[in-house]
Amino acid sequence: MSTWDAVACACATACPGDPGGQATIASLDATMTPAVFSTAIAARAGYVYWTAQPAGFGSAQGAVFRVSRCGGGVTTIATNQTGPSSIAVYDSYVYWGTNGNANTGTSIGQLQRAPVAGGPATTLATGVAELSVQFTLDAHYAYSTGFQSSTGFPSNTDVWRAPLAGGPETMLSPDLGNYKDIAVDETEVFLSAQMNTFLSQIVSAPIGGGPVTVLVPSGVDVSDLMVIDSHHIYYQADPPTLMRVDKDGTGALALAPAEMNALAVDGQYAYWLEGNGTAGIAGALKRVSTNGGATTTVSQSGGVAIALDDTYVYWASGQNEIYRLPK
Repeated sequence: MSTWDAVACACATACPGDPGGQATIASLDATMTPAVFSTAIAARAGYVYWTAQPAGFGSAQGAVFRVSRCGGGVTTIATNQTGPSSIAVYDSYVYWGTNGNANTGTSIGQLQRAPVAGGPATTLATGVAELSVQFTLDAHYAYSTGFQSSTGFPSNTDVWRAPLAGGPETMLSPDLGNYKDIAVDETEVFLSAQMNTFLSQIVSAPIGGGPVTVLVPSGVDVSDLMVIDSHHIYYQADPPTLMRVDKDGTGALALAPAEMNALAVDGQYAYWLEGNGTAGIAGALKRVSTNGGATTTVSQSGGVAIALDDTYVYWASGQNEIYRLPK
């Protein structure tokens, strides 16, 4: 999820015998499963969940996994998933989105859920989509972005809402560009939107559908990384900077230079992952106060996805490791 939820993330204490420092709580290899390239991660109620897939876009050998935040045996929630790329946990279910290609030339993205301890998966929504990008949850709905197959740029990109209990999707906002990250609060849906090759924005719309309001009209990096907390929106700007703005788009504050692969906030700190060998950027996990100040490098291990609870920060290496570090 893109919103910090202190109740959902609450766990009683640190793991027994935890000496502090970075720990590897799960590691998979191809002899166990071909799905060893992690893509998304979530944490809730003492467990860490993640999606993974084998090498190659669109393979139908992706999977969803769970492990105790203290480590131990890995539970396989689902297999034979076609490009699982996003994940969230709410109540007693884990939800994930797929990009649905399977190298067939036809992309059918899905939003699915299964019991957190494992069990049959239920498809909540499906449709012709080149990429089922991101989604988030509230108590009643899953809100998702995805763009339908078309020619030219931008593709036809929509924002959808599907009942958690199952039922038809409702379009909340039609095509404005390539929507990516999505977050919700009690009244608004917040989105990062790539309008064309060079322009990205932060926008919002009423949670039940309605006109789009542009909150940040320019200067948003095309990575479109964005999360929210109770009062603010956090995003990556261009040139690479972690920015904070109020939810009405005012009060812009530069928090830190940052070229991010993933971003998460907990109301006190913003955490992000760096690492790009092609660009000469070393792997790292960093954090800064949500009010600004000095940046701290808390790990030299980079990755592709990050999640938080009250005690730990978790991240997926992008290869086969899931890491844990006390906050």
